[in-house]
Amino acid sequence: MSSGFLLQFETIKPADLEWRDYGLEHRVPFSREFDDIYFNPVDGLAESEYVFLEGNHLPADWESPNQSKFCVAELGFGSGLNFLMTATKWQETIQHREDKKDCHLNFISIEKRPFTREDFLSACKHWPQFNELAEYFCERYPSLTYGRHQIEFPQWQTTLTLFLMPVEDALADWLNDHQRQANRQKVDHWFFDGFAPAKNESMWGEQLCRQVAKLSKPETRLATFSVAGAVKTPLKLAGFELSKKKGFGRKREMLTARLSAPLESETKAKFINLKYESPWLAQAPALNQKQLKIAVIGAGFAGCTSAYRLAAKGFNVTLFEQGKDIASGASGAAAGIYHPQLTADMNVNSQF
Repeated sequence: MSSGFLLQFETIKPADLEWRDYGLEHRVPFSREFDDIYFNPVDGLAESEYVFLEGNHLPADWESPNQSKFCVAELGFGSGLNFLMTATKWQETIQHREDKKDCHLNFISIEKRPFTREDFLSACKHWPQFNELAEYFCERYPSLTYGRHQIEFPQWQTTLTLFLMPVEDALADWLNDHQRQANRQKVDHWFFDGFAPAKNESMWGEQLCRQVAKLSKPETRLATFSVAGAVKTPLKLAGFELSKKKGFGRKREMLTARLSAPLESETKAKFINLKYESPWLAQAPALNQKQLKIAVIGAGFAGCTSAYRLAAKGFNVTLFEQGKDIASGASGAAAGIYHPQLTADMNVNSQF
């Protein structure tokens, strides 16, 4: 599912990879564009666990009895290792919680140069322990289309949202959501996993860190492998308190941070073409889902999808359809799949 605030719909350039042989059973992906490796060829999983899970005080934070829904955000999806590792650890952690059924993890990741499905499969050969999750992901692997793509992982009680676009576009789009929807979930933990600052400056600048702070709440944690001044200074200016800890393996140091004073969003909503101040995309106040009854009239594509998503969130839903079968009206017209309503401009009606 792509974002409704996109400036363009186009296929994006995938990662330009070179598969290098380090004497291991499987070759390791190397980015020719950024002249850097995607993960430690010797023990990439252990390094990711040390830097991003332990660095963010996970899974200990997930065991808090006062919170059942968490948001982890990542800059640099890369090979998908951090997602596979995090979703698996999350699933293992919530098994011990009394409120297991209410637990959910939102994992949000930004990637400018995504792997193709075939390259992702090749990278996953390094981590057979994630086979089930990786195969499930591959069956739903998003098209390499500029935009926001969301995939549900019910067994892992996780939602993955992939921003396939430059980080500047992704953070602006995301902040625009927050400006319009005051109840949006904020980020609990950040993984800063872009290529080294010297090779990918756009992933580490002052403006980026300010945007990250606006998407975060007080005490949000952050971890990254880099302790370069180009990383520390922008984070400090954005309100993060920094701490150094021993790096993984031969790396001397790594960086962790906590947000002391979150910044207020100054982003103004863009690309909104509405007469009213309460658009369909504005999130309603928090409601008691179990007590609220919702009637959905019409079992077409929109009706069935709305009923399914509401039920998944715990609402009591009744679906009404005058026909004998679902999708028996306009939704049953095959031509509609190939010829949806087209508009000359990017307006909210066409997005909806």
